[in-house]
Amino acid sequence: MAKKNKGGKKGASTAAVALLKETKTPFEIREYEHVEGETSFGLEAAQKLGANPEQVFKTLLIVHDKDFAVAIVPVSGQLNLKAAAHALGWKSASMCDPKVAERRTGYVVGGISPLGQKTPSPHS
Repeated sequence: MAKKNKGGKKGASTAAVALLKETKTPFEIREYEHVEGETSFGLEAAQKLGANPEQVFKTLLIVHDKDFAVAIVPVSGQLNLKAAAHALGWKSASMCDPKVAERRTGYVVGGISPLGQKTPSPHS
């Protein structure tokens, strides 16, 4: 889990975990030690957890004007911003600024969950 938490306790709960518990949705937490300086968070997670990168997903926040949306794609792939914008009925889309994404979601970049975001995106 990559969300900062009070006290820095390993395995501390996130808003996503709280939501899963609240809805009685079965889940498993799988943790690994992140290498400082590594920027390909999803591929690092897949490798360290022994998972197929096509079955590990990254959450991306995209924006058009003042509209935001969440895109979920395999860590082995890339988001086609033009196709995402078209699917949302937007003229164009761009990646959200990382600082804005952290403020909106309540998660740190590299650990943004589509669940339990501080400010849910209408198109998520």
